[in-house]
Amino acid sequence: MRRTKRTVWAALIGAAALLVTACGQDDSGGTATEDSEAAPEGETAEFDDVTIEVYSWRPEDADGYRDIFDEFEAQHPGITVKFSPFSSTDYDQIVQSALQAGSGPDIIQMRSYERGRQISDQGYLEPIGDLAGLDAFDDEYLEAVRGSDGEIYGVPLALNSAVTLYNVGVFEEHGVEVPTTWGELLEAAEQFQDEGVTPVAQAGDAAYLLSLTHAAVAPGAYGPDFIDQIRSGATDFTAPEFRASVQRMVDLEPYYPPNFVGISDDEARGMFAIGDAAMYINGDYRIAPLRQLNPDLEMGIIPALPDDAGDEGRLSTWVDGAYAALADSENVDAARVLLEYMTTQEFGQAFAEAFTRTSPVPGVQVGDELIQSLIEQNQQGGVPTLFHIDLAGGQPDTKEEFENALQGMYVDALELDEVVETVQRSAEAWYEPFQQ
Repeated sequence: MRRTKRTVWAALIGAAALLVTACGQDDSGGTATEDSEAAPEGETAEFDDVTIEVYSWRPEDADGYRDIFDEFEAQHPGITVKFSPFSSTDYDQIVQSALQAGSGPDIIQMRSYERGRQISDQGYLEPIGDLAGLDAFDDEYLEAVRGSDGEIYGVPLALNSAVTLYNVGVFEEHGVEVPTTWGELLEAAEQFQDEGVTPVAQAGDAAYLLSLTHAAVAPGAYGPDFIDQIRSGATDFTAPEFRASVQRMVDLEPYYPPNFVGISDDEARGMFAIGDAAMYINGDYRIAPLRQLNPDLEMGIIPALPDDAGDEGRLSTWVDGAYAALADSENVDAARVLLEYMTTQEFGQAFAEAFTRTSPVPGVQVGDELIQSLIEQNQQGGVPTLFHIDLAGGQPDTKEEFENALQGMYVDALELDEVVETVQRSAEAWYEPFQQ
């Protein structure tokens, strides 16, 4: 049975890889002139045949954006959008080289928080704080696109959440109840292990995966009040709440696959998709790839669970990217029109439905029950993801130091308290609330 499932998995991964490759080859972002709807007869164009080039790090989104931009072009005669995607691994260097050479596009997909701030601080981006529609966004989301000068430079694009996904079929087959507390989650993991099912399909070959896992379980240990206290400098990472959150990483280790530190995320995802594992911890953006691997996979979402019954579970959330106009673009006025469109509920709705993602645009609802449940859990108990938002900075980067320390803990090179000390030492060297 196992051999059969692995064979199916390999075939599914191959098919998914071909699909991704095909998407990248099919649409490298050519102009949409031939596909666009003609301007309504008698309607005056806002612009005279302007083409806006948009850089992105997601080639796999090309088809979805084509549909969205077709609609935009129909509403704004005279503007054509050219979508130019590059591989994520090469993207930052491509953008930086283009900016320095003065040959950039009109709009870039910018990284959120510190990495995006580095570009806005160099003066490459157009401030857009006066853009209609931005005032409806949550202030927490706008912090992702705010420069050091306090100006807004981008339109937040997507919300990511660190989640524990569970395989509904595996839970039902083994008669395991969906946990509502941290203790129940560990009991469920023990039950799966007793029955020969891998409880958690965790990968560890890339250290960043471990901070994602921490983000998915930690808010149940320290809650929003601890985050507020860290941000105000009222406490630090030696506090018992943070130690308890790292203890959860220790608690989970017996339920990971053997030698998980050598396992890739592709392997872990495949285990979960075919039912060899009951749970999988990662970003919610893995939902679509999981469905590609197994279209029949039924999943549920477990938030960061509280210690005590009756307390709320929480989702750890951050803004994933934004779109920003280049200040020296010859088409900056037309670029601002497109950015304004990206603040609308129409765009947010289309984005969420096309890419199975959560939009930061207020009021977006989707027909996909799993994504809609994610939206509702975010509204009820979303908390900022501390390491992605606040601590992705410093020299060396505190988030990366945390990830490497967790990996060191799992290979027995560090103790839990040394992980805590690493984070505190790194953060107190640069994190502003700790400089008071």
